Amino acid sequence: MKIKKQSLSICLVLLSIFAASCGSSKSPATTAASVTTIPTATFTQPPTLTPTSTLSPTPSSTPVPAIGDILRSENWEATIVQAVYRKSISIAGTIYTPKPGYMGFDVIVKVKNLSPTSNLSTNVENDVIIDAQGETQLATCWGAHDVAKVQGKDLLELTFVGCQTGNIYTMKIENESYLRFHFTIKDTNLGKTIFFKFEDLPAVPFIINASEN
Repeated sequence: MKIKKQSLSICLVLLSIFAASCGSSKSPATTAASVTTIPTATFTQPPTLTPTSTLSPTPSSTPVPAIGDILRSENWEATIVQAVYRKSISIAGTIYTPKPGYMGFDVIVKVKNLSPTSNLSTNVENDVIIDAQGETQLATCWGAHDVAKVQGKDLLELTFVGCQTGNIYTMKIENESYLRFHFTIKDTNLGKTIFFKFEDLPAVPFIINASEN
């Protein structure tokens, strides 16, 4: 009888524990969570860069003339035939040699008058050289001869019609002529570029080297 009471007591204790653990449950209160919205990052496409082309220098369309080239203007056609060192020159049978520190040379130019009806003449003050120092130099002496009349002759021995000591500074070119100019300049110009300019034509560069002419 005692055993039955103890068993019953144990059952009641277990039943009360079970009822306590399995009592009516209530749902926990729902808490509204605060949601922070993260902004979506935007990407802007950079502009497409167009490369700038590098322009090469435009070459000059006018080449530098040279001895033997034919030069033309409205009134003249001219070609420098020679530019030659002269140790000495003969004028009317007298030999002239440059003084120390100077040198002499001849420039032979073939000139054609493109306006023969205008009776063109060249003024030797317009037929000059520009030396290596950039200074303009007038010829010492000059002469003009019709091309047809000097065929077969030494152009470096054509006679002069005027010199700086005289008063003839113009030469009439009726048709086509050889002009001889003799220059005397400082010998520091040997081996350096010198320019000869005839009237309104472009200046022609050349170099004088010493010789026995």
